[in-house]
Amino acid sequence: MRKLTLGGFLLAAAGCTWVHLTDAGEDVQIGYAGDVQSCKMLGTVSVTTQSKVVLERDATKVQEELYTLARNQAAPMGAT
Repeated sequence: MRKLTLGGFLLAAAGCTWVHLTDAGEDVQIGYAGDVQSCKMLGTVSVTTQSKVVLERDATKVQEELYTLARNQAAPMGAT
């Protein structure tokens, strides 16, 4: 029973997102090359997260977490 409970927890944790969008990060949008031609370059951010926590995490969740981290880091630079 203990192994079953632990297994269920690990599967659930593999799909979880632990990074939350800050209030300032909510004001930042992710843009792509065609969308940002009229924008001013303020700087760059670099983010990382774990793609494996015992098991491989869902790729969509990892991508969402990277976007959230980038938005949170871009906000103090004055990015929108």
